[in-house]
Amino acid sequence: MTSSSDQSETATHDLWQQTAQQFAEAHMAAGLLMRVSITKAIKQEDLLLFLKARGVQVPLEAKDRIYDCDKLGQLNSWMRKAATVQSADELFV
Repeated sequence: MTSSSDQSETATHDLWQQTAQQFAEAHMAAGLLMRVSITKAIKQEDLLLFLKARGVQVPLEAKDRIYDCDKLGQLNSWMRKAATVQSADELFV
């Protein structure tokens, strides 16, 4: 037979474990979102730098479209196209 003290310790331990798990999951998710956001910003900057290095003029509207893009796959696609385009508008075709 377990004492009420043992039951209380077990309940406290279980609650502590649950709280610690929730805390860890929340911070891991926040860390993942931060890494994705940083990766996106780096890709956006790299794309604009690559176009500039190639001598491709990038109008404000194209810069805005690149900065507004939140899809890494789309940014990767534009980066591949950036190797051959003659104008920034060609990225979006």
